[in-house]
Amino acid sequence: MTWREILESFLTAALCVAVFFGLAWLMEPPDEPEPPQAAEYRALLDAKQQEREFNEWRESQSRQFHQLAQKGETK
Repeated sequence: MTWREILESFLTAALCVAVFFGLAWLMEPPDEPEPPQAAEYRALLDAKQQEREFNEWRESQSRQFHQLAQKGETK
């Protein structure tokens, strides 16, 4: 091998490594903070989830009340 071939091989390998790490760096998620709309949207989803859980709890309490009322009527 001549010095030129050795140098070309070395530079080709260095280029491949640089391209690999460059692509890996580009694929990283950005370190930017999330936009304010995302926080508002998440808060809205949390509020809807809490409302849903409250409605389920209220329905279960209502069913229990009606069951107890029916038992009281039959006695």
